[in-house]
Amino acid sequence: MLPLMAGMLTGAIGSGNLVSRTGRYRHLLIFAGASLFAGVFLLTRIGPESSLADIGWRMLLVGLGLGPTHSVFTLVSQAAVDRRHLGVATSSTQFSRQIGATIGIALVGSLITANLGRELAERLPPMPGVTEQRVDLGKAQGWAMHPETLQTELQAVAAPGGSATATAEFTQRMDQQVRLAFSHAITDALRWMLVVVL
Repeated sequence: MLPLMAGMLTGAIGSGNLVSRTGRYRHLLIFAGASLFAGVFLLTRIGPESSLADIGWRMLLVGLGLGPTHSVFTLVSQAAVDRRHLGVATSSTQFSRQIGATIGIALVGSLITANLGRELAERLPPMPGVTEQRVDLGKAQGWAMHPETLQTELQAVAAPGGSATATAEFTQRMDQQVRLAFSHAITDALRWMLVVVL
């Protein structure tokens, strides 16, 4: 998230300085919109093999697009009204931004949860809490946060009466499959969400 925040700070401060010097903002907002669109589009191309640097420069591009919107949109709304309506215009802009963020976060969270459950059900090997139709996302979160829980459950699934070596090999193989399934499912769920956002 640091590249995103760095891009937002740079975009907000840079756009504020530019508008105060030139008094123009139209081309700046067009650039910001294009940068935001390009950054989100490029984020739809990430995969499990993407490095932090790959994701970082895309997030920086998104931040550079978001930064000007926070400061310049307020100026645009203030410039569009009479002086006596400045307070109403400013508060309406902030209120609309808060409502949009609240609804957007709820929709995006729902999309990710639905897609993640579907993707995990398709990709995870047979194990407790996993069926072909659904995955217990609470249990999946527990596996991700506490890998020792996953190891214990995998050992319980191992063939009863098998040797310790066979159980350890099974557990290691299943652990790798689960990690791979998680990485693919998470990136696919994020990609679908970003495609819908675009």
